[in-house]
Amino acid sequence: SSGTETFSDVEVIDYDGFRKIGRELAKRGDRFRQFFIPSTFLKFPRDQNGCIAIDPFFTFVVRKVNIKQTRVYLSHYDVLGCGYLREKDMENFIYELIPTLPQLNLLQEAFYPFYVFTAVRKFFFFLDPKRTGRVSIRDLLSSPIIIELYELRQEQPLDASEAESNWFSMQSALRVYGAYLELDVDQNGMLSKNELSRYGSGMLTDVFI
Repeated sequence: SSGTETFSDVEVIDYDGFRKIGRELAKRGDRFRQFFIPSTFLKFPRDQNGCIAIDPFFTFVVRKVNIKQTRVYLSHYDVLGCGYLREKDMENFIYELIPTLPQLNLLQEAFYPFYVFTAVRKFFFFLDPKRTGRVSIRDLLSSPIIIELYELRQEQPLDASEAESNWFSMQSALRVYGAYLELDVDQNGMLSKNELSRYGSGMLTDVFI
């Protein structure tokens, strides 16, 4: 976007400084080059002096690096080498990811299976609409769902509203688990169509169920 914005109380950098940092980092390897090209600078709003705010640029770089690392990480679970993850592959990915997420450090290991199930269900509900039993790694990387999951990487605890709105938070998982137990009237570990129809005072349609 063009530069008519005003930044106050934030650190900024102009294009010359941007390119200078890019040249310095290029001496350490090519991996930084992609972040310091003209088209990247032009992605961000500029003030009347042609400067961009540093924080949004830094966030952009971190997100790009995370995506690249995640692509490599997910490829380890692509046991068939086809660029897709099956449900079992996703389950393994989530299960091994849990201990690395600070927001889940209080999650008891006995609860892992249910947590993994609910997490994987969200990915497949949105990314596998035709119910093929697999999702492409490319779709995973471009999905806001993976970003939502990685919000649990932050060290500082989520506030109440963030935890409430994040499907992958421990609070959300426990809420879903509580609703599940309440619906499972016969306590057989499965929800029948009749039991599921009671969810939300009958808010789910027969077609959805």
